[in-house]
Amino acid sequence: MDAKALAKQILPPGVIVHLRAARTLPVRQWPLYWKVCALGALQPVRARVIRSILFVCQGNVIRSPLAAALLQRCLSAPGSASIAIASAGLRASPGEPADPRARSVAEEFGVSLEDHRAQLVTEERVRWADVIVPMDALAAAQLLGRHPGVRSKTVLLDNIADPYDRDVAEVRRCGHRIHIAVQELASVLARGTDGPTDGGSHAPWQPAKRR
Repeated sequence: MDAKALAKQILPPGVIVHLRAARTLPVRQWPLYWKVCALGALQPVRARVIRSILFVCQGNVIRSPLAAALLQRCLSAPGSASIAIASAGLRASPGEPADPRARSVAEEFGVSLEDHRAQLVTEERVRWADVIVPMDALAAAQLLGRHPGVRSKTVLLDNIADPYDRDVAEVRRCGHRIHIAVQELASVLARGTDGPTDGGSHAPWQPAKRR
Protein backbone atom coordinates (compact mmCIF):
# COMPACT_ATOMS: atom_id res chain seq x y z
CA MET A 1 0.00 0.00 0.00
CA ASP A 2 1.46 3.36 -0.99
CA ALA A 3 1.61 6.36 1.35
CA LYS A 4 -1.32 8.14 -0.33
CA ALA A 5 -3.66 5.17 0.06
CA LEU A 6 -2.55 4.68 3.65
CA ALA A 7 -3.20 8.34 4.45
CA LYS A 8 -6.74 8.06 3.07
CA GLN A 9 -7.39 5.15 5.41
CA ILE A 10 -6.03 6.62 8.62
CA LEU A 11 -6.67 10.38 8.28
CA PRO A 12 -10.08 12.02 8.74
CA PRO A 13 -11.57 13.33 5.45
CA GLY A 14 -11.40 16.91 6.72
CA VAL A 15 -7.66 16.65 7.26
CA ILE A 16 -7.16 15.26 3.76
CA VAL A 17 -9.10 18.20 2.30
CA HIS A 18 -6.83 20.63 4.16
CA LEU A 19 -3.70 18.76 3.06
CA ARG A 20 -4.77 18.99 -0.56
CA ALA A 21 -5.49 22.69 -0.20
CA ALA A 22 -2.16 23.38 1.51
CA ARG A 23 -0.29 21.62 -1.28
CA THR A 24 -1.57 24.22 -3.77
CA LEU A 25 0.26 26.94 -1.84
CA PRO A 26 3.95 27.81 -1.87
CA VAL A 27 5.70 26.05 1.00
CA ARG A 28 6.38 29.38 2.72
CA GLN A 29 2.61 29.93 3.04
CA TRP A 30 1.85 26.56 4.67
CA PRO A 31 2.27 27.83 8.26
CA LEU A 32 -0.09 30.73 7.53
CA TYR A 33 -2.70 28.38 6.07
CA TRP A 34 -2.62 26.05 9.08
CA LYS A 35 -2.74 29.00 11.45
CA VAL A 36 -5.87 30.31 9.75
CA CYS A 37 -7.45 26.84 9.93
CA ALA A 38 -6.62 26.52 13.61
CA LEU A 39 -7.89 29.95 14.61
CA GLY A 40 -11.10 29.81 12.59
CA ALA A 41 -10.92 33.58 12.28
CA LEU A 42 -8.23 36.14 11.65
CA GLN A 43 -7.52 39.40 13.39
CA PRO A 44 -10.48 41.34 14.79
CA VAL A 45 -11.31 44.30 12.60
CA ARG A 46 -10.39 47.66 14.09
CA ALA A 47 -11.98 50.33 11.93
CA ARG A 48 -13.33 53.66 13.02
CA VAL A 49 -16.08 53.38 10.45
CA ILE A 50 -16.61 50.46 8.09
CA ARG A 51 -17.49 51.92 4.73
CA SER A 52 -16.44 49.13 2.36
CA ILE A 53 -16.30 45.33 2.38
CA LEU A 54 -14.61 43.05 -0.17
CA PHE A 55 -15.47 39.34 -0.39
CA VAL A 56 -12.72 37.18 -1.90
CA CYS A 57 -12.73 33.67 -3.38
CA GLN A 58 -10.95 32.00 -6.31
CA GLY A 59 -12.89 32.62 -9.52
CA ASN A 60 -15.38 35.24 -8.31
CA VAL A 61 -18.19 33.29 -9.96
CA ILE A 62 -19.86 31.44 -7.05
CA ARG A 63 -19.05 32.15 -3.42
CA SER A 64 -17.90 35.75 -3.17
CA PRO A 65 -20.52 37.25 -5.52
CA LEU A 66 -23.28 35.37 -3.70
CA ALA A 67 -21.98 36.62 -0.35
CA ALA A 68 -21.82 40.19 -1.66
CA ALA A 69 -25.36 40.03 -3.07
CA LEU A 70 -26.77 38.58 0.15
CA LEU A 71 -25.06 41.18 2.32
CA GLN A 72 -26.21 43.96 0.00
CA ARG A 73 -29.78 42.81 0.50
CA CYS A 74 -29.34 42.60 4.28
CA LEU A 75 -28.07 46.18 4.35
CA SER A 76 -30.73 47.57 2.02
CA ALA A 77 -33.35 47.92 4.74
CA PRO A 78 -34.15 51.46 5.93
CA GLY A 79 -31.84 52.51 8.72
CA SER A 80 -29.11 50.03 7.80
CA ALA A 81 -25.47 51.07 7.61
CA SER A 82 -24.34 52.59 4.32
CA ILE A 83 -21.54 50.27 3.22
CA ALA A 84 -20.10 49.68 -0.26
CA ILE A 85 -19.84 45.96 -1.01
CA ALA A 86 -17.77 44.26 -3.71
CA SER A 87 -16.31 40.87 -4.56
CA ALA A 88 -13.24 39.66 -6.43
CA GLY A 89 -11.32 36.49 -7.20
CA LEU A 90 -7.69 35.55 -6.74
CA ARG A 91 -7.74 33.62 -10.03
CA ALA A 92 -10.69 35.30 -11.72
CA SER A 93 -11.11 35.71 -15.46
CA PRO A 94 -12.26 39.34 -15.66
CA GLY A 95 -15.67 39.70 -17.24
CA GLU A 96 -16.76 36.09 -16.71
CA PRO A 97 -20.41 35.82 -15.63
CA ALA A 98 -21.50 34.06 -12.47
CA ASP A 99 -21.64 30.28 -12.63
CA PRO A 100 -25.12 29.10 -13.77
CA ARG A 101 -25.46 27.03 -10.60
CA ALA A 102 -24.69 30.08 -8.48
CA ARG A 103 -27.25 32.12 -10.40
CA SER A 104 -29.86 29.45 -9.75
CA VAL A 105 -29.05 29.21 -6.04
CA ALA A 106 -29.01 33.00 -5.75
CA GLU A 107 -32.57 33.11 -7.08
CA GLU A 108 -33.60 30.65 -4.36
CA PHE A 109 -32.34 33.18 -1.82
CA GLY A 110 -34.11 36.05 -3.54
CA VAL A 111 -31.06 37.78 -5.04
CA SER A 112 -29.76 38.00 -8.60
CA LEU A 113 -26.30 37.39 -10.03
CA GLU A 114 -27.41 37.90 -13.63
CA ASP A 115 -25.43 41.13 -14.03
CA HIS A 116 -22.36 39.97 -12.11
CA ARG A 117 -19.04 39.91 -13.92
CA ALA A 118 -15.87 38.54 -12.34
CA GLN A 119 -13.00 40.80 -11.36
CA LEU A 120 -9.51 40.11 -10.05
CA VAL A 121 -8.18 40.88 -6.60
CA THR A 122 -5.80 43.79 -7.09
CA GLU A 123 -3.73 46.03 -4.87
CA GLU A 124 -6.15 48.85 -5.53
CA ARG A 125 -9.15 46.77 -4.47
CA VAL A 126 -7.62 45.53 -1.24
CA ARG A 127 -6.62 49.09 -0.36
CA TRP A 128 -10.19 50.23 -1.07
CA ALA A 129 -11.75 47.79 1.40
CA ASP A 130 -12.08 48.53 5.11
CA VAL A 131 -12.85 44.83 5.66
CA ILE A 132 -11.78 41.87 3.50
CA VAL A 133 -13.64 38.57 3.83
CA PRO A 134 -11.98 35.50 2.24
CA MET A 135 -14.43 32.65 1.77
CA ASP A 136 -12.08 29.95 3.09
CA ALA A 137 -8.70 29.42 4.71
CA LEU A 138 -7.03 28.75 1.37
CA ALA A 139 -8.17 32.08 -0.06
CA ALA A 140 -7.11 33.79 3.17
CA ALA A 141 -3.60 32.32 3.00
CA GLN A 142 -3.26 33.20 -0.69
CA LEU A 143 -4.53 36.72 -0.11
CA LEU A 144 -2.20 37.37 2.82
CA GLY A 145 0.70 35.83 0.93
CA ARG A 146 0.23 38.42 -1.81
CA HIS A 147 -0.90 41.32 0.37
CA PRO A 148 0.51 40.83 3.88
CA GLY A 149 -0.34 44.38 4.85
CA VAL A 150 -4.10 43.67 4.91
CA ARG A 151 -4.02 41.10 7.68
CA SER A 152 -5.41 43.46 10.31
CA LYS A 153 -8.59 44.04 8.30
CA THR A 154 -9.13 40.47 7.06
CA VAL A 155 -11.78 38.27 8.66
CA LEU A 156 -12.68 34.66 7.93
CA LEU A 157 -16.40 34.22 8.58
CA ASP A 158 -16.44 30.51 7.82
CA ASN A 159 -14.22 28.01 6.00
CA ILE A 160 -16.51 27.45 3.00
CA ALA A 161 -14.72 25.28 0.44
CA ASP A 162 -14.94 26.00 -3.27
CA PRO A 163 -17.83 23.97 -4.78
CA TYR A 164 -16.81 24.69 -8.37
CA ASP A 165 -16.03 21.05 -9.22
CA ARG A 166 -19.06 19.70 -7.36
CA ASP A 167 -22.73 19.31 -8.28
CA VAL A 168 -25.52 21.84 -7.84
CA ALA A 169 -26.53 20.25 -4.53
CA GLU A 170 -23.11 21.12 -3.12
CA VAL A 171 -23.37 24.65 -4.50
CA ARG A 172 -26.73 24.92 -2.73
CA ARG A 173 -25.22 23.70 0.56
CA CYS A 174 -22.44 26.21 0.09
CA GLY A 175 -25.08 28.89 -0.46
CA HIS A 176 -26.81 28.03 2.80
CA ARG A 177 -23.55 28.35 4.73
CA ILE A 178 -22.82 31.67 3.07
CA HIS A 179 -26.32 32.87 3.92
CA ILE A 180 -25.85 32.04 7.60
CA ALA A 181 -22.41 33.68 7.72
CA VAL A 182 -23.64 36.81 5.96
CA GLN A 183 -26.60 37.16 8.31
CA GLU A 184 -24.18 37.00 11.23
CA LEU A 185 -21.97 39.62 9.61
CA ALA A 186 -24.95 41.89 8.92
CA SER A 187 -26.01 41.62 12.55
CA VAL A 188 -22.52 42.55 13.72
CA LEU A 189 -22.36 45.46 11.29
CA ALA A 190 -25.69 46.75 12.54
CA ARG A 191 -24.17 46.95 16.02
CA GLY A 192 -20.61 47.86 15.15
CA THR A 193 -21.07 50.67 12.64
CA ASP A 194 -23.60 52.72 14.60
CA GLY A 195 -22.32 56.04 15.85
CA PRO A 196 -20.29 58.99 14.60
CA THR A 197 -18.78 59.05 11.13
CA ASP A 198 -16.33 61.82 11.91
CA GLY A 199 -13.54 59.72 13.38
CA GLY A 200 -15.20 58.34 16.50
CA SER A 201 -13.77 54.96 17.42
CA HIS A 202 -15.68 51.67 17.48
CA ALA A 203 -15.00 48.44 19.30
CA PRO A 204 -13.29 45.79 17.18
CA TRP A 205 -15.41 42.91 16.00
CA GLN A 206 -14.86 39.45 14.64
CA PRO A 207 -17.22 36.52 14.05
CA ALA A 208 -17.58 33.68 16.49
CA LYS A 209 -15.26 30.76 15.89
CA ARG A 210 -16.93 27.84 14.12
CA ARG A 211 -16.33 24.19 14.85
